[in-house]
Amino acid sequence: MNDIVEYSFDGTNIYHQDCVDPIESVGWESKGCFYFEHIWDFIDVPDDGGIVQVGCTFGCSLQILYNKFGDRVWGIDPFNPLKHPRIIEQKIQNVDDYPLAFVHCDAGDFRDTPALRRDALEWSVSNLVPGGVCLTAGHNKRVDDLLGFEMADYAKDYYCSCEPIPDALKALTPKKFTESDCIITKW
Repeated sequence: MNDIVEYSFDGTNIYHQDCVDPIESVGWESKGCFYFEHIWDFIDVPDDGGIVQVGCTFGCSLQILYNKFGDRVWGIDPFNPLKHPRIIEQKIQNVDDYPLAFVHCDAGDFRDTPALRRDALEWSVSNLVPGGVCLTAGHNKRVDDLLGFEMADYAKDYYCSCEPIPDALKALTPKKFTESDCIITKW
């Protein structure tokens, strides 16, 4: 399996690996935009540490983070087609450690590039400060099977807890992505 994700875009869909994502899944109607508009009512993040998105696509949701947290925010993605100024164009494997208060780990796709997602998850969780939060896919049988481990056990190895997305947050959207995501918090 190749851990390099190649993208192409035809104006309607984004093609990567064997997946096709409609443009709304990576634009202003993406799950990242939904989360970054609503999740702060359900979690607290420490005052110290970066606010980072790993896997930014077009940077729409990153902009929502930036509007809330300012210069603490930056994104990591080897592709930055719209040249968002807060995205560092690098593969996660080449990014130095950095203390994180919050990270949305959404690199690659756990279905087709699980090695990339595991690398991004390791970087994300290992850099959390105490009380820091990682939002990612997992703590769900299908996702955990594809990643090759149970997310709750993985989180414990990094002195973290792992919880599903709160029901009250799930109730704010008819979309099903919240079923496969979780919140990891550093003890």
